[in-house]
Amino acid sequence: MKKSKVVILGGKRGLIGKALSYVFSKDPGYELILHDKSEFDVLDFAKLTEYLIDIKPDVVLNAVSYNLPLSAEENPEMANRVNFELPKKIVEILKHWDTYLVHFSTYMVFDGKRNVPYAEEDKPNPKSVYGLSKLKGEEALINGNLTKWFIIRTSWPFGPWAANYVDDIIKTVLENDKICACHKNIASPTYTLDLAEYTQKLLKKKAIGIYNVVNSGQASLCEIAQEVINLLGRHCVVKPVVEEDRSMQGKFPEYGVLDVSKLIDFLGEKPRSWMLALREYIFSHYKNHVE
Repeated sequence: MKKSKVVILGGKRGLIGKALSYVFSKDPGYELILHDKSEFDVLDFAKLTEYLIDIKPDVVLNAVSYNLPLSAEENPEMANRVNFELPKKIVEILKHWDTYLVHFSTYMVFDGKRNVPYAEEDKPNPKSVYGLSKLKGEEALINGNLTKWFIIRTSWPFGPWAANYVDDIIKTVLENDKICACHKNIASPTYTLDLAEYTQKLLKKKAIGIYNVVNSGQASLCEIAQEVINLLGRHCVVKPVVEEDRSMQGKFPEYGVLDVSKLIDFLGEKPRSWMLALREYIFSHYKNHVE
């Protein structure tokens, strides 16, 4: 049986990219081709074009993102280049082929001014440079005349092999008897290995359009920190705080929970809770620190 060529842009170093690489590598039906910035800069569009034309992939997973909301406010040109111009260029390259394009986006395309989960059809209204650049990236796919594509919106990803906020929380809990965590913002924590598995399932069922992919439930950073403390068996006090960076006040959605009803209807299964996913992550990767 011929294997499907799958190019994972950002597949060697990125948090989501490495999870995708791990999950897809276990399926014998795929031939993985992992791109890393040490090979060439994907923002060199001439080289990117040559690279994709040479491979002629069956699937492209674009896990490259300028995912630093604070930095994006100071570097809007770079955020726009990575989050909008790059996917737009990928669309231009692939639109003449029968290639499947999968692109990853964010809950930050919404303004967070509601208290019920956001569905895929809800109108975006980003309040940050980062959120706007990601929305423009989505629109590049939606308006790009591709026949095979889907966008995954996710939030608060954590997982192995790359730096993430849960690792920061764990490190603080292991080294201190107090941790300060923001209680104001609420979203859907998402385990990257679960995200990668659902990406593969959507691809195999030939999904088209936008899908929210997050673990079930919602939490603030305070609640995540407390769960980490419970799982590690540590004596540490959580001190609730409000985001102190005034430049970002109003930029991060206060409510960023995503509705997964469409995903459940399409695949016939519900993602497990973020607490179960966090338990697996800690017991798998921090088992020596569990008391």
